[in-house]
Order: sequence, then C-alpha cells, then structure tokens
Amino acid sequence: IQINKLLHGDGLSLCVTGKISSRDLYKIQKIVFISNGMIESKEIVAKTTSEYIKKQVEQLRISCEQNSPEAIGTAKELLESAFKMILSEHKVAFSVTDSLSDLDKKSRQVLGIDKNKNNPKIPGVISILSGLSNVVNGMAELRNSYGTGHGKDESFIPLPKRYGKLAANASITYITFLLETDEDKPC
Repeated sequence: IQINKLLHGDGLSLCVTGKISSRDLYKIQKIVFISNGMIESKEIVAKTTSEYIKKQVEQLRISCEQNSPEAIGTAKELLESAFKMILSEHKVAFSVTDSLSDLDKKSRQVLGIDKNKNNPKIPGVISILSGLSNVVNGMAELRNSYGTGHGKDESFIPLPKRYGKLAANASITYITFLLETDEDKPC
C-alpha cells in the first residue's frame, strides 16, 4: 500500500496478478478513473490489491450508463466485497449467512467506528455514520427489488439510470471512507 501511495500521483497502481512459488507476482497498471456522472473511484482502485474489486469498479462504471439493474446489483456486491476484504485482512471471521448489514457492523467494529463506541467526537460525524448504515440497508432492499441477482417476471420495469448512479456513488463514497479509515488506523 505504501508503494501505491507513491504511484497514485502518476495514475498507476501495483497489483498482485498471481503467484509463483507461493510468492505474489506483481504488475503496474493504470488506475481506472470513473466518469459518466459517478464519483471518481481511483481511491478504491489504488487502495486495494484485489483484482476482483477492481473489476467490479470497472463494471460499475460501464453499467451506470447502460443498465441500471446491473449498476444497482454491482454497487451492492462491491460493498459486500469491500466488507469481506476488510474483515479478511483483519482476520475477523464472517459467515456466508451474514447479511450485508452484519458485514457492515463487523467492519465498523474492526475499524473502531461502530455506532455504539469509539466514534469521533466531531459534530455531525455520528449522524453521517448512522446514515451510512441506512445506505447499506437501502442498498440491499434496492438490489432485491430492482437490481441483478434475483429473477424478475415479465412485468419488471427497470429504474431510470439515475438510480444506478445513486447506488454506485453511495457505495463508492462509503467504501472510500472505510478504506481510508483502515489505512489511517494504527496496527
């Protein structure tokens, strides 16, 4: 992550591409910059070595313009992947039966920003963090009704693309905050 901080200014990122003799194999790649009305997600791409998450970010960019159900589904999946990545890096157990809300709570606890304790005593921060919990719950509901991941009947009408962008931007904003919090947290 330290090397990626140095490369970030040049629009580059060092990424794990595989393994040789049980050691990571790296390559430098360009950071993906999001446009099309989405918040730039270069911070997520720079702060993770997960190729899966990087692919989700790119898919999110594409689907925001072309397919609101896919954008909604990918935004929810990206949140879930980020939570699992944080928990795995901190060696915190989670289950396949954990809901998105459960993963969010565990991630907040490991980062020291859960609603019940350790919140910064900065006016407004507790309210914003509480709002992010609502984003997670809303994302799961929106994805279940209007995103990919569940079958739809013939009467299904997709939401306009602005809802896909809303889901994408909410996920990008929250994930960026979590990754920056994780990076600033002393080990």
